[in-house]
Amino acid sequence: GVGAAAVGKRGGRGGTATEAAGGPTPVRNVVFMGMGEPLNNYRAVTSAVRLLTDASLFGLRASSVTVSTVGVVPRMRSFAADLP
Repeated sequence: GVGAAAVGKRGGRGGTATEAAGGPTPVRNVVFMGMGEPLNNYRAVTSAVRLLTDASLFGLRASSVTVSTVGVVPRMRSFAADLP
């Protein structure tokens, strides 16, 4: 999986479509989906979420970050406790 460092290196910036339209637009929402079960890569996903929601880095609201899961219940409980 993609580690938190890779997310940070990319700067949270998407792609060429926004650049072609006149410049980059700020990232407003992030969805972890379609990359395998994110909660099976728990440390990397929680690290990335922390980076994305850190006010001194990306500053996204927690409600703007979505982690899609098939329902790994023990990890869901840990996630809720670790990232309230």
